[in-house]
Amino acid sequence: QEIVSAYDVAPSDARVMVIIAWASWCPVCKVSMSRLQAGHEYFQAKSGDGIFVMGINIGESDKKVRETIEKYSITFRMLAGGGQVSKLPTTFVLVRRSPTDEWEGVDQIVGEVTSQNVASFENAYLQVLEILQQESSTTPSP
Repeated sequence: QEIVSAYDVAPSDARVMVIIAWASWCPVCKVSMSRLQAGHEYFQAKSGDGIFVMGINIGESDKKVRETIEKYSITFRMLAGGGQVSKLPTTFVLVRRSPTDEWEGVDQIVGEVTSQNVASFENAYLQVLEILQQESSTTPSP
């Protein structure tokens, strides 16, 4: 079986990656995933792949993951059979300035993802874009 890293599945133009670790038996996970789904739809419409949302199911079968995805109409990328976290859900926010840069962790949310958290993901994206714009305006032309 192929082992895929979260870093490998993010689109090359993604600058913010939001990863939620979840399980189907966790009621707070379901609420958080619904909010992330709404955020994912908004981000896709507004920034394309600039903000990439992904779920990692912790310790459940592919069948159980598929059932949950279908039941809650989740369209963001999902990986099954992930490792361990201390509490579910746990959401990680990472940023990078370019496709060749390493991902850098900027936030970790333990527990419910709120609407304010989802808004902060867009703010992180806008901050990265602002940094890139500042760098390009200060870089001398050849």
